[in-house]
Amino acid sequence: MPQHGVNREALSLSVPATIWMAIAGNANDRAQWSGTAAHLIESAGSEGLAFDGLVLDRPGERLRRAWNLMRLLRTGKVGGFQYSSLFLDRLWRGQPLAGRTIMSCYQVLPDRVIDAPDLARWYYVDGTLTQLWASADYTPRPLPPSVVEETLVRERRGYHAAAGVICHSRWAADSVVADYGVSPERVHVVVPGANLEPDSYGRWHGQPRPPTPGGPLRLVFVGMGGMRKGLDRLIEAMPIARAGGATLTLTVIGCPPDALPAPLAATAGVEWLGQIDKRRDADRFVAAVAGAEVGCLLSRAEFGGMAQREYAALGLAAIGPAVDGAPEHAGPGALLVAADATPADIAALLVDLARRGDAYHRLRDAAWAARDEASWANAARRLHAIVNG
Repeated sequence: MPQHGVNREALSLSVPATIWMAIAGNANDRAQWSGTAAHLIESAGSEGLAFDGLVLDRPGERLRRAWNLMRLLRTGKVGGFQYSSLFLDRLWRGQPLAGRTIMSCYQVLPDRVIDAPDLARWYYVDGTLTQLWASADYTPRPLPPSVVEETLVRERRGYHAAAGVICHSRWAADSVVADYGVSPERVHVVVPGANLEPDSYGRWHGQPRPPTPGGPLRLVFVGMGGMRKGLDRLIEAMPIARAGGATLTLTVIGCPPDALPAPLAATAGVEWLGQIDKRRDADRFVAAVAGAEVGCLLSRAEFGGMAQREYAALGLAAIGPAVDGAPEHAGPGALLVAADATPADIAALLVDLARRGDAYHRLRDAAWAARDEASWANAARRLHAIVNG
C-alpha cells in the first residue's frame, strides 16, 4: 500500500540549515560588535530565514594578563592576546560543531574549527587583518611582528578552509583574493544593513515623506572617533560655508565635545547630543538622525562606516568619505570626498546643498527611493542566498 506521509529524509534535505553567526562574544547581544550580528539575526528572523547566534565566552582579564606576562618574558613584547591560540580555544570551548553552518564575523578561528570535518564554514568580515594593520589610523600601536605573522597565517588558513568569504565591501574582497590567494569564485560582497531598532524604524518608515524644509541646512554626524571620523574638518568647514552664504546647523551624536580642540567644540550652530542608546532610546535616535537633511561622515580611514547605512536607511542625502570600503556603504544620495579634502573643499559642497537647488533634490530623491536597500532584511536575504546558493 503506498505511503502518503511526509518523506522526512527528503524534507530534511530541502530545508536550509541554520546559519550560526559568530563574533568574539555573544552574537545575539546588540551591545557587542556594534550590534551588527544581532541586528542581522533579528531581521533574518522577520524574513523567515534561519539565522541564530553563538554565545562565545570571551576569556577574562586575568588570563590576558598572564598571557602578556608570558610573552613579555619570552619575547620582550606584549599585545595580541585576542588573536592567540589560547584566546581562540577558550572562546570556542564547548561549542558543538558537527553538522552546523557557521558564519564568523571574526577573521580568525581556532584550529579545531578550521579543521572540523563536518562543519560548513563561512566568513562575513568588514575587512582583513592585512588591511587593519596596514594603517596607523586603524592600529596606532603596532603588534609584535611574531603575533602578526602567526595571525595572518591562521587567517589565511581559515579563509582557504571556508566554503566562502563574504565581505562588507569590494575593497575588502579584493584583499581576500590578492593578499590571501582565495579564488574569486569563493569571495562575495554583501554590504551590511543599518543597525536601527526594528520597531522604531518601522514606525518611522510608515510615515509619509516630509516636505523640503526651510531655514538652515540641517547636518547630522554620528560617530565616536571625532578626528579619524573627520568631524574636525566638517566643523572647520562650517564658518567657511557661512561666509559663502550658507546657513546651516550640525547635530553631533556620539562624539563628546572634549574629543576635539576647544575652539572647534565651541563653534556656533553645533549641538552636542552625546551618546544615545540605540536600544533603550531608539525613537530618540531615529528622530534625531531622520530630522536632519544631510548625514555626514568624513573619515580619513574607514572600513565601511555603519553611520552611512543609517543615513541611507533613513533616506538622507549624505557627505561620505572616498576611502577604503566606505564608498560602498554610502547610499545613492551621497557625495564622496577624498581623505585629503580641505575644509574649503567641504564648505563648497555645503554651500551648494544649502541652496536646496537641483543637486540637493537629486540626492534626497535618490536616497529616499533607495532607503529599503540599506536594511538588514535586504542584506540577510542576500547572505542566505549565497550560503544556500
